[in-house]
Amino acid sequence: MSETSTLPADHALCVDMPLVAAQPGIWVADQISPHGNAYAVAHYIELNGELDPNCLLRAIALGLNEVDTLRLRFDECDGVPRQSFDAGMAIDAPEYLDLTASADPAAAATALMQRDLAGELRVSSGKPLYRHLLMRVAERRWYWYQRYHHLLVDGFSFTAIARRIANIYSRLRHDQPLEPTPFTPFGDVVAEYQAYRQSAGWQRDADFWRNKARQLPPAATLCAQPLAGQVPTTRIHRLSQICTAAAFAPLVDAGREQQLNAADMAIALLALWVSRLSGQPSFSAGFIFMRRTGSAALCATGPVINVLPMELHLDPQATLADAAAKISRELKTLRRHQRYDAEQVQRDLGHVGRCPAAVWHGVQL
Repeated sequence: MSETSTLPADHALCVDMPLVAAQPGIWVADQISPHGNAYAVAHYIELNGELDPNCLLRAIALGLNEVDTLRLRFDECDGVPRQSFDAGMAIDAPEYLDLTASADPAAAATALMQRDLAGELRVSSGKPLYRHLLMRVAERRWYWYQRYHHLLVDGFSFTAIARRIANIYSRLRHDQPLEPTPFTPFGDVVAEYQAYRQSAGWQRDADFWRNKARQLPPAATLCAQPLAGQVPTTRIHRLSQICTAAAFAPLVDAGREQQLNAADMAIALLALWVSRLSGQPSFSAGFIFMRRTGSAALCATGPVINVLPMELHLDPQATLADAAAKISRELKTLRRHQRYDAEQVQRDLGHVGRCPAAVWHGVQL
């Protein structure tokens, strides 16, 4: 399958750039992890109903051609990681498999995805850093598998790429012209990040986090074993709890009295749950910050997400709404300083190289 590239015309043919934002930490962790797939991110979307597979495959190809981070090459120069954008790099075509002849097509598809994700997928492996695979598992049922290396995308852009492909598919199906790409060059993000590192804003953020991090309580853990000496794993332990709208409604109503939304109440509920199970009324947790609002990164596809520490103090006498209000106020304060790298916070405190028990955001809310 061949498609014309739709990258913006202002993309230079080849540009050498430093790693920025979340990338340096991902690079180092990818190199030292005992797992070759530790920084591969993937999911699949189940599609039910009428589908034109050829049209979707074309939409995927066109959409991926708009993602400039898929044309990044990574290497080291004198021990310093670098990335180069190569506009001439060909984009790998999406694959298609019809598994309907299998005894259990859905199980066959799941096994295939698990094998792919379990492979050696480090950035240094020489293998493609992304893959899209459309699998037919029934007459009107499909699995669309998407896998990237985390150096290319984060959770925000992962979803944005899928939405763009869905938009392209819809317009192709209705013979409508494609809208302009929503994605901005990642090179703009790199330039903005480098300017930030030289700005007074960076120094203000450094001062803020240096003071804040010194006051953090220990991270919460739900593990009975000490974290020190434990080897990270790629296994996922997932506990799903369903809260119906009717059951959650009283909490939402209680939050409205303090101008809180449903998300504020949900975060407080989760924080309370972690506190109760860990036995820690005060603990640190990692909060995910987008680092995109008001930035060149708003519509870029590269990984800029940040996970920064926050202290939580759950007063046993407080109502859930009171706890939610306190957490909400703290989050608003942290958002003003969300551009500062989490890894730099640790470096400033001299925590680099310590055991996992010294890391303050073992739990993410």
